Amino acid sequence: MAGLPFMEKNELEIQSPTHAELIEHARRYGPACIEALAHEMQNGSGASRISAAKELLDRGFGKIGQPVEVGGSGGGPVEARVELSPEVAAMLGTVAGFTQ
Repeated sequence: MAGLPFMEKNELEIQSPTHAELIEHARRYGPACIEALAHEMQNGSGASRISAAKELLDRGFGKIGQPVEVGGSGGGPVEARVELSPEVAAMLGTVAGFTQ
């Protein structure tokens, strides 16, 4: 490489960590992060205290679920249709004791 005549190209290549390695590394900082959030909640300014408290609650008790309403056209029931191949239909009929 230009500018680095003493290094081979393969010496400059960096091995990317795996997903599992990143998770393991991040988890090492978990307790310190919780401590930092708790410290901020107790000693920070108004907005940062609320933000830290929210993060601690989310991690300790889970995030509040968002209600989802599902309905068909005009608020009616949702229609679902399942199409099976003839082979699968025959197998299911045999297992359940049905015939076509």
